[in-house]
Amino acid sequence: MRMDICLCSDNNYAKYMGTTIASILSNSKEDDEIYFHLIVDNDVTDDSKNKLLSLKKIKNCEMKFYTPDVEKYKKWYEIGSVKHLSAAAFYRLDIHRLIPDVDKILYLDCDIIVRNSLKYLFDIDLSNYHILVSSHNKDNFDPKNEYTGFNSGVMVINSKLWRESKIENDFEDFYLKNYSNCYGDQEILINCMKNKLKYVDYSWNYVPFKSFYSLIENNLKLDSINILHYVTYKPWDISGKVFYLVDEFWKYYQLTPWFLERPIDAIQTILAQKYGDYEDTKLKINDVKCFGIYHNRNTLEIVIFFIKIRIEMSFKNINKIAWFIPVKKWREAFKRAFDI
Repeated sequence: MRMDICLCSDNNYAKYMGTTIASILSNSKEDDEIYFHLIVDNDVTDDSKNKLLSLKKIKNCEMKFYTPDVEKYKKWYEIGSVKHLSAAAFYRLDIHRLIPDVDKILYLDCDIIVRNSLKYLFDIDLSNYHILVSSHNKDNFDPKNEYTGFNSGVMVINSKLWRESKIENDFEDFYLKNYSNCYGDQEILINCMKNKLKYVDYSWNYVPFKSFYSLIENNLKLDSINILHYVTYKPWDISGKVFYLVDEFWKYYQLTPWFLERPIDAIQTILAQKYGDYEDTKLKINDVKCFGIYHNRNTLEIVIFFIKIRIEMSFKNINKIAWFIPVKKWREAFKRAFDI
């Protein structure tokens, strides 16, 4: 089955786009024919493009790059009120025009991990709908199209209908009237797609963040989640503000050229995130025990990509390992754990 998939990025997010692509290819079925349509900023380098192309070694696929109307959306970004997003966030509004030979396409954000084949989404009939999205509200989910809002990071777009309805005029009209208090492209889509969308359940856009849904509270298993979307806190965030299921990101990041080129960067981030992860409750939340740091007074055990490294903790070894920890308070906490 042919699957057309679109992602958008600037050069800063190219490595995360690559991680999303790696997860899609790794979990696709043998007969899934995947065509990637990558809308990239002018600053995306040839090196980044070549690294993305190299992901074909995971599974053969097609990959094509597109250039958006950078100046138009740069102006939208500059007049808008939401500054933590980039101009690239608006590019998805032009998918139907930039990719004119595709009538149905799945758009995905680059902070996403896909855990199963995407065939189910492409099998859903969208003849009379502009988009297919995942419901935000698990309690009020209504597959008959009750409007409950949605997150625009996962959308199956009926591009044919977008072109026929000239939906871009509605996008521009809404934004230019509301840019001073408009929450970026998502608010444009939410307001312009009322009564034009169809819902799937939230396993297709699951946010691993306690204020949204909790695996434990809802008695869900990791295997039931098809798409993980790290909306608020990013798995690559070294600040420590990381929630459960972060291991799923690193599982696929290691398949990209960015990891192979500088593994120490990823390992330092993992160490910062995982230090102090001793409690059973947190270990149960991280169902994939891909990473972790565990110790007693004399021994340190580091788990990286399921490989266990056991180190006898001499004074010399403790200081050597502490040198790799980038934040002083984390270094000091690490040393105190061994009474140094």
